[in-house]
Order: sequence, then C-alpha cells, then structure tokens
Amino acid sequence: MARELVNHIVENDLVEGTKLPNEKQLVEVFEVGRTTLREALRLLETRGVISIRPAR
Repeated sequence: MARELVNHIVENDLVEGTKLPNEKQLVEVFEVGRTTLREALRLLETRGVISIRPAR
C-alpha cells in the first residue's frame, strides 16, 4: 500500500506541500481498509516521504 501511495504521488507530479485526498477518498480509490491505509501513511511519514498533520 505504501508503494502504491508513492506511485500515486509520483505519477500525479504532486509537489511538496500538496495535500493528499482525505482518508475516506483514499480508502475508496485504493480499495483498502482504514487500518491498512493508516499504516502505510505512518510508514511513509517515518521515511520522510509525507508529513501527517491533524485535521483542523
């Protein structure tokens, strides 16, 4: 899942600071559960690929 997210970022030429779709949209697009998505996002955050910020 993490690899698919990275591919999505690269294929869509997302530049630093671009917001990803919200969790609900990502779950629908990638057809995975919330837990799987959250684990992938945390992994990418620990590797410095993305930055996770709480919703306001």
